[in-house]
Amino acid sequence: MPEASERGGKAVALRRALEAIRHLSDPAPPWLDILQSARDVVGSDTASFLVVEGTRLVDGLTLDVDSVAEREYFAHFHAKDILLNPTLPWNAGTWFDSEWCLTPEVRSQSEYYNDFMLKHRMRHMLSFQIEAGAQSAAISFHRASKTEGCDDFLSTGPVGELTTALLSAMADRKAAADRVLTTIDLIDSSFDEATFLVDAEGRVIHACEAARARLDRMSSVGVRAGRLWHSSPKLRKHLEASLRRASLASGPLRVALPGSRTGGCIMDLARADGRLRYDRHPLLLARVSPPRARAEIVLDVLCAALDITAAEGEVLAELVHGATAEEIAAATAVSIHTVRKHIAHLMEKTGCVRQVDLVRLALGAVGVD
Repeated sequence: MPEASERGGKAVALRRALEAIRHLSDPAPPWLDILQSARDVVGSDTASFLVVEGTRLVDGLTLDVDSVAEREYFAHFHAKDILLNPTLPWNAGTWFDSEWCLTPEVRSQSEYYNDFMLKHRMRHMLSFQIEAGAQSAAISFHRASKTEGCDDFLSTGPVGELTTALLSAMADRKAAADRVLTTIDLIDSSFDEATFLVDAEGRVIHACEAARARLDRMSSVGVRAGRLWHSSPKLRKHLEASLRRASLASGPLRVALPGSRTGGCIMDLARADGRLRYDRHPLLLARVSPPRARAEIVLDVLCAALDITAAEGEVLAELVHGATAEEIAAATAVSIHTVRKHIAHLMEKTGCVRQVDLVRLALGAVGVD
């Protein structure tokens, strides 16, 4: 009877796992449901979902892992994780069994195995490699007791069905991501602008050759060491802050970046399709194009750099272009009194005594000498 009850419990867990895995191609997959139901199918004490880039841990989700073990792992032991061993032949869609792949000699010398796994009752580990490459993702299952592994356990029965479903869902997710990337590259080839993927920290994740060439030709923004870069420290901080804001925003964000007196660009940012990565940190779709008008650049950047209102920025942009207070009033359809009040506020906020100093300050704020 206990054996029949266990089989029934595995069948229920498998149905739940298959239902959760069907959503692996969603922009935000139900990783916790996948982890919990798969843990019950495999028959482990704890489970984890990890995403790494090289040897850098970029995301992690744990299930029933002791809080002390979790803190120790993320603070120190993730860098020594045997899953990150570059000598292991990692391939997407394969299982890793610590009993098979680590010889007794290797286990005896492994700080991770002895000082972390054994200490926190994770003597045996099974791990399924979801993705391998620039970004790797794996789900791992840990047992307190040593269990003899066997090929049949992983390739047949409930775990075999789980593996088949994961492989199929992974292929669907990858196909969807490839379609998105192809669309981005097609859009880029159709217009005189650079379209690419970037993360919230400014790392360029994907850009076709034409997009990279266009970025290299721009005087206002470029790529250095794989990251977006601007020659002006002030505007570099403005760009970095804009990337962080765009990663949290529900809609698109426009960033205006000046370059030389004849250069500059407009950068439109929007959150990209979640299927492009396995971690839960959003990617951004960036489109960089020449400005429709130089005033558009000046206005956006002046407001950000000098912490002034849009109305004040519009007046200051016109002053930079040589307009008088009377000309600004006529062009903006406001009274000369309102224009002069904005100029007075600008002088007060910036600490400038003369209008010429205000103009010089504005030019410096947008990176123009």
